[in-house]
Amino acid sequence: MIADLSQTEIEKLKSYASKKIAYYDRELRKQHPNTSGNEPFLEDDDGEMKTYEGESSESDGADNP
Repeated sequence: MIADLSQTEIEKLKSYASKKIAYYDRELRKQHPNTSGNEPFLEDDDGEMKTYEGESSESDGADNP
């Protein structure tokens, strides 16, 4: 499908896509009115999960004899 486009059409498509990406990037960076700038970002911390005494990673923390 893209191979069927002329060079001019490809350039127009690239320009359009670039403008859309820039627009949505700006929109995503805008601060939501119900939040303050001091709120922390939530991060995925699965890599930092620790197994404590009495817990088993195989049993999801349950102590099974």
